[in-house]
Amino acid sequence: MITRIPTRTAEIMPGQPVKRALPNRNCPRIGAWCFLDYLHIKSVDPKNLNDPSKKINVAPHPHIGLQTFTWMLQGEIVHHDSLGNHSIIRPYEVNLMTAGNGIVHTEVSEPNYHGPLKTLQFWIALPKEKSSNPSSFKHYDDLPMFSHEGLIIHLFMGRFLGYRAPTQSYSPLMGADIMAHESKTCTLPLDPEFEYGIFITEGAVEIDGEHYNDDEFIAIETGQISLTLTLEKGTHIALIGGTPLTEPLIIWWNFVAHDPAQIEAATRDWGNYPNKRFNHVKHPDSPLNAPALNTRLKAR
Repeated sequence: MITRIPTRTAEIMPGQPVKRALPNRNCPRIGAWCFLDYLHIKSVDPKNLNDPSKKINVAPHPHIGLQTFTWMLQGEIVHHDSLGNHSIIRPYEVNLMTAGNGIVHTEVSEPNYHGPLKTLQFWIALPKEKSSNPSSFKHYDDLPMFSHEGLIIHLFMGRFLGYRAPTQSYSPLMGADIMAHESKTCTLPLDPEFEYGIFITEGAVEIDGEHYNDDEFIAIETGQISLTLTLEKGTHIALIGGTPLTEPLIIWWNFVAHDPAQIEAATRDWGNYPNKRFNHVKHPDSPLNAPALNTRLKAR
């Protein structure tokens, strides 16, 4: 079954909207891919290069139980974290941060870059047995790029069409960036054990006579061995997939966990930042405050 999933508008900071595709009530995740935001800053006024609404400035904030996976499409973002890592991510590169038991990071615009910015921010849920592992960070700037039936494909996770990405995951996953410079109808092989999702950043896609526009998300259930789709000229999509998770997850604020007690403990520890678990990250702004934990935490 193929399902159209509407995206919603969220804010990663005041005045900075994003399109959020995951989680969704009708599609909480695709495999271990449990979160997807699309940020697109379209233009910068040359008379106001320091307009804060055209810049990324995410103050120190924590994560547990997940990997943050940044796929850059346009622009430059600077990453700092509590392990001491400093990385500038550029188009068609990946920043992969494994939070494990706890990490803190910031994300800001590269100060000398003033053009448009596009990025996809994913979270990958760690398996229960890996969720408390030590944290780590890796930058990847050399990923497979190839063509298939007239499409340009960058593989950023897993295996696809005989290629393998070097990015590390802890569960079976794949992810690919697909671009059609001309209108194309193509067939993509699928793993029948995977569920898949397609996010359209630009253009439009047709599958089985159904038309899907940009900023829409398409969920594809397991059991399919291939997918035939027509992409309009200039269409740009992300295809992600993975084996369905059998263990329920709790996603609350910036935390992913398998037990409410893990969320409660991380929230308390973040309230005492900086500390051994959530080490200091230098940034001119105050760290982000966790919302009040006054709701019942439910695993899904």
